[in-house]
Amino acid sequence: MLLSIACEFLSLEYHITQINTIERIKELNNRNIIDKKFATELIESFDTLLSIRLKSMLESKELSEETI
Repeated sequence: MLLSIACEFLSLEYHITQINTIERIKELNNRNIIDKKFATELIESFDTLLSIRLKSMLESKELSEETI
């Protein structure tokens, strides 16, 4: 996911050791690299994207099981 890659890049640049995307976003906010509102929006967006991805994966699995 592009959002994860962007957070990873910023974490490398600012020497952030967290490996979880949400924890990286929180740490970027704690260090005032991004503001709280933007951090909150990023976390909400990331959660939404993960939910959509999970639903898609589950639907794909269900479809493949139906065709067997």
